Amino acid sequence: MMKRLSLILFLSLNIFATNHYVTTTGAGTKDSSSWANAWSLSEFVSNVESDGDGNSYYFKSGTYTLIEDLDVGTNRNYINFIGVKSATTAEPPTVDDWAYGDDRPLFVCGSYKFRPSGDYPSFRLFANLIFTSSYTGHIAGKQRTFFFNVKMTQSSTDSSVSCAYISNGLILSCEFINSNGIGVALGSGGAIINSFIHDCNNGIKGANGGDIVANTIVSGCTTGYYSGDWWAPAFLNHVTFYDCTTAINLNVYLAHSLSNILIDNCSTGISSGSIGAPLKIIMNNVNFNSVSTKYDTSDVWDLNNSELDPQFKDADNQNFEPQNLNLIGEAFPNTFVGTNTTNKNVAGACQVVRKASSTARLY
Repeated sequence: MMKRLSLILFLSLNIFATNHYVTTTGAGTKDSSSWANAWSLSEFVSNVESDGDGNSYYFKSGTYTLIEDLDVGTNRNYINFIGVKSATTAEPPTVDDWAYGDDRPLFVCGSYKFRPSGDYPSFRLFANLIFTSSYTGHIAGKQRTFFFNVKMTQSSTDSSVSCAYISNGLILSCEFINSNGIGVALGSGGAIINSFIHDCNNGIKGANGGDIVANTIVSGCTTGYYSGDWWAPAFLNHVTFYDCTTAINLNVYLAHSLSNILIDNCSTGISSGSIGAPLKIIMNNVNFNSVSTKYDTSDVWDLNNSELDPQFKDADNQNFEPQNLNLIGEAFPNTFVGTNTTNKNVAGACQVVRKASSTARLY
């Protein structure tokens, strides 16, 4: 099902595209017309800023180190950046050639940017890529951006900097780490699904369009989810918050919806932030375990909460598989296909207790 979903997303953004092929060293004539004549990173940087709308760039596995800012096409639309397996020979590659895990191309950005300077570039796909960055701004994303199977690690010391920023976009099956700043900053109408956000100052920062977060794990953050705008109702469903100082900070008066939530090993579960109580929160099946303060507001509707110990196998090493399967609902076996490793087995971690009134399935 993951491949079907990927193919739908891929085809929706790949109509009438010109295909360019990129490897770490380039090949042949370096005109990007085939793998035998692939661009190197240098040719890609030189050409991508002036290239036309609707093009796809396929990157073979390897390390790409930026030595200058990469302005990925100001105000250009329908651009796809796709990582493929090192053994891929197909032209163009299909979703069967997409790279996962450590086979994904790695972009070492350092203090340089990999993103457009235009205000409203639309419909960009980043798929099957790994980014590391210390740039004082988000690594990638803007209006109507789609991330699939992407891992980003941000090391900027600026607490306002995020790994990714999306507005009217989608993040699916991705991983974000930002010890000093924000994992994902959401603009108007952003959605995060089946993702893993950890070891951040703020895991997710909301904005002004109503945020959707589903089937996602947020762990090791000072604040897991922060609703940072006056017009940002939060819609959180099937989300696990683990080992956060504050799991959820709802800093707006609007009605928020929290369903099928697990808050575990956190100091504060749900906070009303600087505005203070009362908040208006629709809560259903919100489960707490090892939480010092559950919530600091009494204005809660449809309260249906419980104490639940998920008995994670090894949460300290990011293995969030539950020990007690009798307490936990169905798993999502295809979740986090890009981030799975032996010591970071987060597949199936976003479970819901069986007594939930409904079960949302992505696959």
